[in-house]
Amino acid sequence: MSLDALSWAFNLDLPNSGAKLTLLALANFSDENGEAYPSQKAISVKTCLSERAIRGHLVTLEQLGIISRISRKRANGSYTSDRFKLYIGGAFTDGKFCQRQILPQAENQKTQRQILPAADSAVGKKRPQPAADSAAPEPSLNTTINKQHTSEVNRTTEREQPEPENRVCVDLIFPAVADQTRSGLTRILEACDPADRQAILDEVSGALAKGTCKNPITLAMSLVKAMGQGKFYPALGVEVAQKRTKEVEREKTMAMARQSSKPDPLACKKGQEIIDTIRTRRKRNHENGIGG
Repeated sequence: MSLDALSWAFNLDLPNSGAKLTLLALANFSDENGEAYPSQKAISVKTCLSERAIRGHLVTLEQLGIISRISRKRANGSYTSDRFKLYIGGAFTDGKFCQRQILPQAENQKTQRQILPAADSAVGKKRPQPAADSAAPEPSLNTTINKQHTSEVNRTTEREQPEPENRVCVDLIFPAVADQTRSGLTRILEACDPADRQAILDEVSGALAKGTCKNPITLAMSLVKAMGQGKFYPALGVEVAQKRTKEVEREKTMAMARQSSKPDPLACKKGQEIIDTIRTRRKRNHENGIGG
């Protein structure tokens, strides 16, 4: 599963909801290179659409240029699932989809190194040193431009570095999911108002507890979109929030009970002094033959 593919598919404007669901399912099956090999039955199970409808939506996506597919055959000559290629990063411009494949990070860094001028990228090449008694030559125009270009690339790279994952909110209570899923949920919640993030997480937790959620990432994306459109109506998350509130109140009550059950040190010391005084008085009376 590629989080970049899911995010791209979720934010892409498509002609109908069936095509959007089909593309989200393909993104869920795709790898980091945007390639997927699901069968039409597997897509149907993910989207709750019929296989006939899936075939029509795949044709629509292919005609728009959002995906491409190649038929595959087994060794015995029978057909197996198609090879799908998702053009991640593409977008609609003037009503036409423009394909643009996002390069992996390593390839992107390699491209940045290649676009630098050869004068800066040369390594180990000896340059003639100026004579000690001669004045230092003024930097050429090309050298100045190269240094400015390199400085700009470095500043751009620093700006593009992601911030720490806990920038969303350190006080959020996530559902019990894997670390990769938690990281994906954190990225999705960045597009949501901070006051609404816990409600979305509670809704995902409730769906997971009830067993109606198979993919927390997809569910969180749909909830964030509904929240932005003003169509988010919490249901399962209300019970999760109420249960958490009761747990917090119960913990506070138990803490207060434990605090109140602790004896007062001053009272204990005073009581012990009274007991010691009574014991001393009885011992003295016993020695003097006085009863009581």
